[in-house]
Amino acid sequence: MGGAPRGTRDPSGLGQLAQMVEETRIAAQETSGRVRLASSAAVPERPVNKRCLVYTAIGLALGLMVGVIGAFVLEYFREPPMSGRRLQRIGVKL
Repeated sequence: MGGAPRGTRDPSGLGQLAQMVEETRIAAQETSGRVRLASSAAVPERPVNKRCLVYTAIGLALGLMVGVIGAFVLEYFREPPMSGRRLQRIGVKL
């Protein structure tokens, strides 16, 4: 395209503005509504991963184990509903 030679600067920025206007004008002319493909998608020769089901089962089992262990840990450290400390806090004398 046109514009200033390489290595020189346009202090006013008009060259860059003119280039942007030209690009916008060209883009506005393409209003056919059709899509043009640059290239077709490549079809893989072999599947990407054969072990998807195995990885899903392993993830499910690990998630279940972490959830069960987490529930036991939370229950272990939880204060019982009617402990002495809790009853004193709400004003019940022992």
